[in-house]
Amino acid sequence: MKKLIAFLMLVIMSVAPLSAYADEAVAEAEKWDMSVPAELTEDIQTLFDKAMENLVGVHYTPVAVLGVKGDTICILCKARVVYPGAEPYNVLVYVGENGIQNIYELWIEKHAERETAGAVSLPEHEPDEKDQALPGDAPGEGLSGQRIIEEMAVDYGSYGEAAYEHVRTLLENLRSADADAADRWDSIMALWKTVNTDLTIHENVLPDGLPDTDELCIVALGFQLNADGSMRDELIERLKVVLNSAEKYPNALIVCTGGGTAAENKAATEAGKMAEWLIANGIPEERVIIEDRSLTTAQNAIYTYNILTGRYPQVKRLAIVSSDYHIATGTLLFEAEAILRAEKAGGEAMHVVSNAAWKAPSGSLSAMFQAGALIELSGDVDTAYEIYYNTYDIHELPQLS
Repeated sequence: MKKLIAFLMLVIMSVAPLSAYADEAVAEAEKWDMSVPAELTEDIQTLFDKAMENLVGVHYTPVAVLGVKGDTICILCKARVVYPGAEPYNVLVYVGENGIQNIYELWIEKHAERETAGAVSLPEHEPDEKDQALPGDAPGEGLSGQRIIEEMAVDYGSYGEAAYEHVRTLLENLRSADADAADRWDSIMALWKTVNTDLTIHENVLPDGLPDTDELCIVALGFQLNADGSMRDELIERLKVVLNSAEKYPNALIVCTGGGTAAENKAATEAGKMAEWLIANGIPEERVIIEDRSLTTAQNAIYTYNILTGRYPQVKRLAIVSSDYHIATGTLLFEAEAILRAEKAGGEAMHVVSNAAWKAPSGSLSAMFQAGALIELSGDVDTAYEIYYNTYDIHELPQLS
């Protein structure tokens, strides 16, 4: 069995037909020491845990050591996307002293399981009158309003400034059917152009000059929990920034946002754990608001706005707290949600006015990830998750001219 899976490792890595590389694959397989015990030793478990520290979105459970080559260890794992109803699947994880080297799905088994059991079930986008086909000969011809939003987001997420002329044409095509929607998305796209380059990020504490009243709400963005439901170090570091800021502005409210992401503890939520920590560190319980349903940053924005608009109408200004690499995305999504919720374009009830960040040693979020999050805000959850988990086929959209 070990030899079969070891051979599969090489098949998966090959980019050409197997027949062209069969002899090389067999020779390469012989370099792997597959006589090592299948059980994870304490040292290998420690190495594996360290490699997985900053990997979020998917939980990996080691099953067996398959082989060793030099300082690289191949471990068979069960993987499960952190999403309700997600089915586990097998992957090969290659780890070394410098962390994760590669992760490969055992696609034969995974796709067979999908044929019999079905893929993860996600909420479906409900079409409305804005999904009717639009007229015109420009980009967006014959597309629904939702599809035009998707094309704008994906084009800008993929090509950046090179796509902006195309985005402007798509906006005008949208305007011909729904001027209000076009105005809102015009504002969102303009914000997106600047938030990744012009936004000032404040380290460790909110800056001076914000209102010290409950008009201000500090938004603490969550981070995936450990499997047992405990908080990872990165989330605790974010909370230290929240605490500094809450002490500086003692009349501001605080919303902790993040749902259940602990693979082995269904009762634990990011927001619940964050609130416990803040209260234990001296923040009065009445200042702390818990939003514990969300599993993405877009959902952080959606569910937080639901709570604030329904129960805390005095809140007009938001300050985002997260890791530095997450601030631009958080700012974009919370401001975009305010734009989409306004009674009319330009009439937002709340605005993101500031931020504070923990400076993380590593981490990044791509413009394409931001595209997926904006698409999620627009209501198309299926497409958003295709982008998040890298199964979106960009070739379905027209190429830029």
